[in-house]
Amino acid sequence: MQAFSFVLHFYRFHLHLKKLLSNEKIQAGQPRKLTIQGNPAAQSNVALMYAKGQGVSKDYVEAYKWSALSAIGGLIVLSAGWEVARRRRAGVRRPFVDAAAAEGFGLVLAFLLVPALAYLTSYVGWFLHFGWSLGAWARLQGAIASYHEHLQKIDPATGQPVHPYLADAWKWLLLLRPVLYYGRYVGDIRRVIYANGNPAIFWGSLLAIPYTAWAWWRDRDWRAGFILVAIASQYLPWFLISRPEFFFYVLPIVPFLVLADVFALRRLSAISFEGLRSVEGSRRVRPFVPLAVVFVVLAVGLFVWFYPTLTGGPLSPSAWLKRAWFPSWTYIARGVARRSVGCGTAWRRPSTASSRWTTASGSRRRPITPTATARIRRSSRRCPTARTT
Repeated sequence: MQAFSFVLHFYRFHLHLKKLLSNEKIQAGQPRKLTIQGNPAAQSNVALMYAKGQGVSKDYVEAYKWSALSAIGGLIVLSAGWEVARRRRAGVRRPFVDAAAAEGFGLVLAFLLVPALAYLTSYVGWFLHFGWSLGAWARLQGAIASYHEHLQKIDPATGQPVHPYLADAWKWLLLLRPVLYYGRYVGDIRRVIYANGNPAIFWGSLLAIPYTAWAWWRDRDWRAGFILVAIASQYLPWFLISRPEFFFYVLPIVPFLVLADVFALRRLSAISFEGLRSVEGSRRVRPFVPLAVVFVVLAVGLFVWFYPTLTGGPLSPSAWLKRAWFPSWTYIARGVARRSVGCGTAWRRPSTASSRWTTASGSRRRPITPTATARIRRSSRRCPTARTT
């Protein structure tokens, strides 16, 4: 299957390269040279040639992650948009009709038929075990869809979250709830692995994404459109899904958050103003260049700062508390079943009939609220055995 994907990708690339080189305007401009020089139109054409093979590579992801369907939808939008824009620049009278007639079959083949075939072949092992019945296979797909459709975030028997690290899609860019993958405590040293984002990248994208959208609307910059379509196609569908969600679902979107930040900083750093006049003449000032430098230094510095929590490095209680910036970044803040030990007190999850927490001896305590979490964090500075992860 990989060999077939490579052959198809190469064939599509060959056809588009031949078509581009046959165009006198593009041939005279040497597309590869113009691409290296940063010409937006040439970059768009070369990117389009490579984009035609993306449906072939995405099908392997879709074989075990249905969420890749939204990414394929984004690729279809990008490819169709590129084709229409290319014809509009060339002066074609009906760019939409011409693009549909000339490229429709290729888009259907690359982004629908080939992914569907690859998804089906990923079940070869299942067919060998259960028999070659497409009806049974179709019923299996229905059962999988029904399973995900009926997953619930709140356990109806207890009224508690079904998982302590649930995070709805709107919380991802805000970094409100990371995921604890690993935790080990030996004496006063703890080793934890948290799936969390870089605050500079994620919080910066809250400003960079609207700025990128404005740049796309104002200047029709295809690079801004590419970034926005990639983010929107992979992020917005999660707001329509009711099943339990986790922060690590944002992982495929992270590279495009970085691109949004870089795009915004690059545009801002290119802004210049006429400076003070001197004997030698006027001097232009670029006031936003320091902002770009500070952002890069901050992003790298935060990665180094949080590196121990990403790799299970040894941390003392005080070192951990300096990296747990918010109560929601610790385990105890969500009211979950894991033990949290502080100065000899073992906290247990409340029963269904009570919203209060109890100690190991059965005495009643106040609910674990963010304020109570802060008190426990303060007490952990005095008690090295306290755990708030």
